[in-house]
Amino acid sequence: AEEQVPNRLKFPNLSHLVEILMVFPISNATVERGFSTMRRVKTDWRYKLGEETLEHLMRISVEGPPLAEFDPTPSMQKWLGTPRRPDVAPTGPQKWKHVVIDSDSE
Repeated sequence: AEEQVPNRLKFPNLSHLVEILMVFPISNATVERGFSTMRRVKTDWRYKLGEETLEHLMRISVEGPPLAEFDPTPSMQKWLGTPRRPDVAPTGPQKWKHVVIDSDSE
């Protein structure tokens, strides 16, 4: 009786190609969603985002809770409880004095 050789040993290149094709994505929808998310996150106003920050923001956008369900309170408490360096001026909205111009005085 002749010993039967498995097809993967008879045709190693073809077998390797089939293995590659079996893990190849059927569609590029996931990749397209990733690019759409990146376009939403990295706008012209955020063009200087670092790679790590962009990755974190994209992950939050894709995997995070819907905005309507997100409670920012724990995050804000943690951020506000973090000590700040005394030699760095605070950033953010500046408090402007409101100037009222009396239009009747002209």
